[in-house]
Amino acid sequence: MNMNQFEMYNNPWFLLVLIWALFWKGCALYFAAKDEKKVWFWIMLIVNLFGLLEIFYIFQVSKRKWSDVQALFTKDNTPKDTLEIIEVETETIEIVSEEAKTE
Repeated sequence: MNMNQFEMYNNPWFLLVLIWALFWKGCALYFAAKDEKKVWFWIMLIVNLFGLLEIFYIFQVSKRKWSDVQALFTKDNTPKDTLEIIEVETETIEIVSEEAKTE
């Protein structure tokens, strides 16, 4: 390995760009897999544009919000739209079980 190449890896800007790109790539790949968008998943896995493609996918294609990205890193990482579906299903189950009791 050339000494100039070694110095590049010790550069704080290189590490900052690497962390930036890996953060957005990880989030975007998670959302693409969850949304079952296989083509987008493979494109983002192979193509590296320092997070630009991933940011485009998250906010334009997947129609996510910043709060959805933040939810990935909190204790409760279930996005809000999923929680609404769970609440509706729970209410339906409770109504059905009450009707079964009255019969």
